[in-house]
Amino acid sequence: MHGFLLRLGWVLALAVVGAFFVPWIKTAPFNHSLARERLVAELAREAEQPWYRLYFEVRSEDWKRATREPLRGESGFDLVRLTHGVTPTEQKKAREQAKVFGIDDLRLAALLVYGLPAVALLGMVLFTLVSARIPLLAVAILSMGFYFFVRHGLDETLLERMLNGVVPGLGLWATLYGLLAVGVLLFLGALLPGGKK
Repeated sequence: MHGFLLRLGWVLALAVVGAFFVPWIKTAPFNHSLARERLVAELAREAEQPWYRLYFEVRSEDWKRATREPLRGESGFDLVRLTHGVTPTEQKKAREQAKVFGIDDLRLAALLVYGLPAVALLGMVLFTLVSARIPLLAVAILSMGFYFFVRHGLDETLLERMLNGVVPGLGLWATLYGLLAVGVLLFLGALLPGGKK
């Protein structure tokens, strides 16, 4: 069982790293002709969702927009590059996109973007090389903590995202779900009998 978890974990961690280069954020202009009632209805429907749906499911509208032209948008790599941009246009774009995570500080946003794939890789390196449970559990909690932090930011910025036409792309969803899966896998690997000591 431990060998299966190890192989699956590496596949997931490498998928998270690969998703770093797939669009995380897409920008589409907000359709101002869209009825205000429809926007209000969408927000009301979101408010009625149980918490576990908000944190574990992708909104159907987000999924439709993410899968429409899936390779258009800024990847995690592009987002970090934009945070170091020197032109006012790059800085403005980086600020708008960092708000998707609920973060105003561009340096913190860049660290978060780098941190998501780094934590997945760190977890699998520890899972491969370290025999102690405590470090594995710590990285598992960190992985799941990153996941919930970003999902909370996406939920909190829903209205602003809708008005600005900023949509999470497939790369961000793949990164988040991959990171969550790595965290659960590390947790199981550390606690299963016959696993880590």
